[in-house]
Amino acid sequence: MIDWKARFTQWSKSHDLRMYPPLGEAVGNAEKNLRCPNHDLWGLYAASNGVTHGWLSVLPIEDSRDLRRTWDGLLRANDPAHTKFLDRNRNLLERFLVFAQLDGLNCAVIDRTDSSIWYQDDEGLHRTDMSIDEFVDACLREMSDD
Repeated sequence: MIDWKARFTQWSKSHDLRMYPPLGEAVGNAEKNLRCPNHDLWGLYAASNGVTHGWLSVLPIEDSRDLRRTWDGLLRANDPAHTKFLDRNRNLLERFLVFAQLDGLNCAVIDRTDSSIWYQDDEGLHRTDMSIDEFVDACLREMSDD
Protein backbone atom coordinates (compact mmCIF):
# COMPACT_ATOMS: atom_id res chain seq x y z
CA MET A 1 0.00 0.00 0.00
CA ILE A 2 1.20 3.49 -0.85
CA ASP A 3 2.20 5.88 1.93
CA TRP A 4 0.29 8.84 0.53
CA LYS A 5 1.38 11.30 3.21
CA ALA A 6 5.02 10.58 2.33
CA ARG A 7 4.26 10.96 -1.40
CA PHE A 8 2.47 14.28 -0.83
CA THR A 9 5.40 15.51 1.25
CA GLN A 10 7.84 14.46 -1.48
CA TRP A 11 5.80 16.09 -4.26
CA SER A 12 5.24 19.28 -2.23
CA LYS A 13 8.99 19.86 -2.12
CA SER A 14 9.17 20.33 -5.89
CA HIS A 15 5.61 21.35 -6.86
CA ASP A 16 3.07 23.88 -5.65
CA LEU A 17 0.66 21.12 -4.71
CA ARG A 18 -2.71 21.92 -3.14
CA MET A 19 -4.07 19.22 -0.88
CA TYR A 20 -7.26 19.27 1.13
CA PRO A 21 -8.24 17.71 4.47
CA PRO A 22 -9.56 14.14 4.22
CA LEU A 23 -13.23 13.46 4.92
CA GLY A 24 -12.95 10.31 7.01
CA GLU A 25 -16.21 8.35 6.84
CA ALA A 26 -17.20 9.88 3.50
CA VAL A 27 -14.30 8.00 1.88
CA GLY A 28 -15.78 4.62 2.83
CA ASN A 29 -19.20 5.70 1.58
CA ALA A 30 -17.76 6.83 -1.75
CA GLU A 31 -15.82 3.58 -2.08
CA LYS A 32 -19.03 1.56 -1.65
CA ASN A 33 -21.17 3.77 -3.90
CA LEU A 34 -18.66 4.08 -6.74
CA ARG A 35 -17.74 0.38 -6.87
CA CYS A 36 -14.04 0.69 -7.54
CA PRO A 37 -11.80 -1.92 -5.90
CA ASN A 38 -8.58 0.08 -6.29
CA HIS A 39 -7.30 0.35 -2.70
CA ASP A 40 -4.59 2.86 -3.62
CA LEU A 41 -7.27 5.31 -4.78
CA TRP A 42 -9.13 5.09 -1.49
CA GLY A 43 -5.81 5.39 0.37
CA LEU A 44 -5.22 8.66 -1.47
CA TYR A 45 -8.63 9.93 -0.36
CA ALA A 46 -7.97 8.81 3.21
CA ALA A 47 -4.95 11.16 3.15
CA SER A 48 -6.41 14.09 1.16
CA ASN A 49 -9.77 15.04 -0.33
CA GLY A 50 -8.33 15.95 -3.68
CA VAL A 51 -5.04 17.27 -5.00
CA THR A 52 -4.48 20.02 -7.56
CA HIS A 53 -1.51 21.39 -9.44
CA GLY A 54 -1.61 23.13 -12.80
CA TRP A 55 -3.81 21.17 -15.19
CA LEU A 56 -4.07 18.13 -12.86
CA SER A 57 -6.95 17.88 -10.42
CA VAL A 58 -7.57 14.67 -8.51
CA LEU A 59 -11.29 15.18 -8.01
CA PRO A 60 -12.58 15.67 -4.47
CA ILE A 61 -15.41 13.79 -2.78
CA GLU A 62 -18.37 16.13 -2.33
CA ASP A 63 -18.27 17.86 1.03
CA SER A 64 -21.40 19.70 2.22
CA ARG A 65 -19.15 22.07 4.20
CA ASP A 66 -17.22 23.05 1.05
CA LEU A 67 -19.61 22.70 -1.89
CA ARG A 68 -17.99 25.50 -3.85
CA ARG A 69 -14.77 23.49 -4.25
CA THR A 70 -16.19 19.96 -4.19
CA TRP A 71 -19.42 20.24 -6.20
CA ASP A 72 -17.84 19.14 -9.49
CA GLY A 73 -16.03 16.29 -7.83
CA LEU A 74 -15.82 12.53 -7.90
CA LEU A 75 -19.54 11.80 -7.58
CA ARG A 76 -20.72 14.15 -10.33
CA ALA A 77 -17.85 13.14 -12.63
CA ASN A 78 -19.14 9.57 -12.51
CA ASP A 79 -22.86 10.35 -12.78
CA PRO A 80 -24.07 9.99 -16.39
CA ALA A 81 -26.64 12.75 -15.85
CA HIS A 82 -24.05 15.29 -14.68
CA THR A 83 -20.63 14.32 -16.00
CA LYS A 84 -18.73 16.15 -18.71
CA PHE A 85 -16.26 13.28 -19.14
CA LEU A 86 -16.08 10.21 -21.38
CA ASP A 87 -18.62 11.79 -23.74
CA ARG A 88 -21.27 10.90 -21.11
CA ASN A 89 -21.11 7.37 -22.50
CA ARG A 90 -22.95 5.10 -20.03
CA ASN A 91 -20.96 2.02 -21.03
CA LEU A 92 -17.65 3.81 -20.42
CA LEU A 93 -18.90 5.28 -17.13
CA GLU A 94 -19.96 1.80 -16.02
CA ARG A 95 -16.54 0.36 -16.86
CA PHE A 96 -14.36 3.24 -15.66
CA LEU A 97 -14.22 5.48 -12.60
CA VAL A 98 -13.21 9.06 -13.41
CA PHE A 99 -10.80 10.18 -10.68
CA ALA A 100 -8.97 13.17 -12.16
CA GLN A 101 -9.49 16.04 -14.55
CA LEU A 102 -6.42 16.64 -16.68
CA ASP A 103 -7.57 19.75 -18.54
CA GLY A 104 -10.83 20.74 -20.13
CA LEU A 105 -12.73 17.56 -20.91
CA ASN A 106 -9.71 15.26 -20.60
CA CYS A 107 -9.61 12.95 -17.63
CA ALA A 108 -7.89 10.04 -15.92
CA VAL A 109 -9.88 6.91 -15.11
CA ILE A 110 -9.52 3.56 -13.39
CA ASP A 111 -10.87 0.40 -14.98
CA ARG A 112 -13.25 -1.03 -12.37
CA THR A 113 -12.43 -4.61 -13.40
CA ASP A 114 -8.62 -4.67 -13.26
CA SER A 115 -7.69 -1.31 -11.63
CA SER A 116 -5.62 -0.22 -14.64
CA ILE A 117 -5.09 3.51 -15.10
CA TRP A 118 -6.20 5.11 -18.35
CA TYR A 119 -6.30 8.70 -19.57
CA GLN A 120 -8.46 10.39 -22.16
CA ASP A 121 -7.15 13.05 -24.52
CA ASP A 122 -8.28 14.44 -27.85
CA GLU A 123 -7.29 11.17 -29.54
CA GLY A 124 -9.29 8.87 -27.24
CA LEU A 125 -8.64 6.61 -24.25
CA HIS A 126 -5.15 5.24 -23.59
CA ARG A 127 -4.19 2.52 -21.14
CA THR A 128 -1.10 2.99 -19.00
CA ASP A 129 0.96 0.48 -17.04
CA MET A 130 1.22 2.89 -14.09
CA SER A 131 -0.20 2.82 -10.59
CA ILE A 132 -2.08 5.89 -9.36
CA ASP A 133 0.94 7.40 -7.61
CA GLU A 134 3.11 6.77 -10.69
CA PHE A 135 0.47 8.43 -12.88
CA VAL A 136 0.22 11.51 -10.63
CA ASP A 137 4.02 11.65 -10.46
CA ALA A 138 4.27 11.47 -14.27
CA CYS A 139 1.74 14.33 -14.61
CA LEU A 140 3.66 16.46 -12.14
CA ARG A 141 6.97 15.76 -13.92
CA GLU A 142 5.41 16.60 -17.29
CA MET A 143 4.29 19.99 -15.93
CA SER A 144 7.82 20.62 -14.63
CA ASP A 145 9.24 19.87 -18.08
CA ASP A 146 6.92 22.38 -19.80
